[in-house]
Amino acid sequence: MKFRGYLIILTISAITLSFLFFVAPVSASGVGVSPSHLEFGNNSSSFNSILYVINTGERDSLYRLYVDTEYEDWFNISPDELLLAPDQVAEVQVTVSTPWFTSGEHTAYIRVISFEATSDLQVGAGIKVPVYISTGGYLLALIIGISVIALVVLILSTYLVWRRRSRMRRKRLEAQ
Repeated sequence: MKFRGYLIILTISAITLSFLFFVAPVSASGVGVSPSHLEFGNNSSSFNSILYVINTGERDSLYRLYVDTEYEDWFNISPDELLLAPDQVAEVQVTVSTPWFTSGEHTAYIRVISFEATSDLQVGAGIKVPVYISTGGYLLALIIGISVIALVVLILSTYLVWRRRSRMRRKRLEAQ
């Protein structure tokens, strides 16, 4: 019975240690970012945010930032290339402009790749930063809104014309 208790404790300890050592950190070798993801809400067709790139390595590193090709027309990343000293942090402006007819939930990834600045061998480390974009078809909503207003104006003007003609008929009938 004692052996079984030790076995259970040993198993729990092994599982706990494996989680501590094998959980993927937010930064890889030489590169870190903050925040770990970006979220853009449903209040506009253009969104802005700041992404901080951190050199967690021990040498100067060159960083390149880019987006999936599917969404590259939506993004403006400035600057998209950085040179950082160890422990230096840079601010990167991320602007997302969604097309007018786009609606729904979208997930894109900003890739932050680091290379040693002094190395001819271009082996680097990188991070994928998820970008969650929630959009509504703004132009479509605008067109629907204008159409509803036009329909209300048309119905109201038709009613007013009908009412005016009805009054004029009554006056003619009373005059006879």
